[in-house]
Amino acid sequence: MRREIMRTNDQVTLSFVQAVLKDMGLPCYLADENFSIMEGSIGIFTRRLLVDEEDLPKMLGVLADPGIYPHLIGAVREEVDAAR
Repeated sequence: MRREIMRTNDQVTLSFVQAVLKDMGLPCYLADENFSIMEGSIGIFTRRLLVDEEDLPKMLGVLADPGIYPHLIGAVREEVDAAR
């Protein structure tokens, strides 16, 4: 099952997190990407980043990064805090 870890319209942050997870060998999935076609790429709709639920514990340390942490959804932030 996939789980949402972040929701943002910051394309730089999304690209960064995707690259970091890819380097770790962990797949991630960008949801709502096709909204950019409808909105004309002006960035008003947020995109959601999903990961496989079983991979989440492997990435908690990376998600604590100050550039990533503020964009995480509440439940994932709690898990990151608990893992520190």
